[in-house]
Amino acid sequence: MKTIRFLLFVMAAASLTLALGCADDDGMTTNLGGDGDGDGDGDGDGDGDGDGDGDGEMAMDIVETAIAAGDFTSLADALTTADLAEALSGEGPFTVFAPSDEAFEAFEEENPGVLEGLSVEDLTSILTYHVIEGAAVKSSDLEDGQLAATLAGPVLAVDLSGDEPKINEAAVVTADIEASNGVIHVIDSIIVPPGDIIDVATAAGDFETLAGALADADLVETLQGEGPFTVFAPTDAAFEALDSVPSGDALAAVLTYHVLPGIAGPLDLKDGGVATTVNGAPVLFDLSDGAKINDATITVTNVVASNGVIHVIDAVIVPPQDDIVATAVAAGDFGTLAGALTDQDLVETLQGEGPFTVFAPTDDAFDMLDTLPEGDDLTDVLLYHVVDGAIGSGDLMEGEVEALNGGLLTVDLSDGVMINDSSVATANILTSNGVIHVVDAVLVPPSE
Repeated sequence: MKTIRFLLFVMAAASLTLALGCADDDGMTTNLGGDGDGDGDGDGDGDGDGDGDGDGEMAMDIVETAIAAGDFTSLADALTTADLAEALSGEGPFTVFAPSDEAFEAFEEENPGVLEGLSVEDLTSILTYHVIEGAAVKSSDLEDGQLAATLAGPVLAVDLSGDEPKINEAAVVTADIEASNGVIHVIDSIIVPPGDIIDVATAAGDFETLAGALADADLVETLQGEGPFTVFAPTDAAFEALDSVPSGDALAAVLTYHVLPGIAGPLDLKDGGVATTVNGAPVLFDLSDGAKINDATITVTNVVASNGVIHVIDAVIVPPQDDIVATAVAAGDFGTLAGALTDQDLVETLQGEGPFTVFAPTDDAFDMLDTLPEGDDLTDVLLYHVVDGAIGSGDLMEGEVEALNGGLLTVDLSDGVMINDSSVATANILTSNGVIHVVDAVLVPPSE
């Protein structure tokens, strides 16, 4: 697969250069502007305002700006060949990471003799991977670790950790060239769209055990699908640290526990935040000292793929085996809660798929009650402690959240975490179908 992907890459690059050479001979560049008078406005008057009277001036769009700069001849010709010039002359706004002529030349030098055969479709894919639609993103708006969706589909990764900003592996050499319909940032190399998650992991060379496990669990085709996915990928060393690698359904459960639906970059992670995996069980993020998912450290972030993003981790994370009820029983401090759930026939509910968030009162919390409610009143109290969805302490926001009984819980974050008048004593106990937060008082629904 790696070889096939490389050949496609090479063929794409080849045809790109061929297209550029032909453009110089047949006048494609001048066709970007419109009327041949040199102003790019289509009116023949040379004043740039489109009205033919010579009395005004209009800012140039992205294509006109690139042409006027004089250092984007290859890019302009490629846009014409791919029939994208008109699109980028449209309303926008667009953000274009524009490879200079030097970038095109460097690409050709690194891939000599293989620049023939690129289809218009492949050229379009490369060019649109340099474009963000819907926003004029200036350099001051960029954040380290940011991921941005492109016209081509796959995301671009922003890296501000070095001396110069990088978009994927391309350095931004000139930023914030403004146009009437967006902004251009000049980059020093062509950004080639990545392969899918499996291709990228295989090419990296440090995920042979993961790749083999995915094949064994019949998950390769899934992670080659449309997605998008976020994969927390354990290295070969991480797998070697295991006493044994699971097999069968257990292996599939472990592998899918490393995958989130959708794209989550470093900026999307919250300290104490919880996310539900493809496996169905939640994972917990800890940003207090670096970045961790459960007990694994995230060592490399934002390895982009055509159908998502990979973050490298240094340990295999194992999904919790016990559901909410079994976890509470095993903890040994929730006997009253477990008994009440049994009495009210709610055990099966909280053993269901979920996910749920349970604010679990300890036995001591129940002991503080004058009397324990009974019947429907007890059911109402118990469901008042349960919220739909897996919510970590870092996901909670000031305000109100609806419980399963229909009542509203008040979240107060001004001094620790308070749910109504109860303090969260222990947060983020992960279970197979949700998360438990231990509270020091029983939450009583307000009387109607």
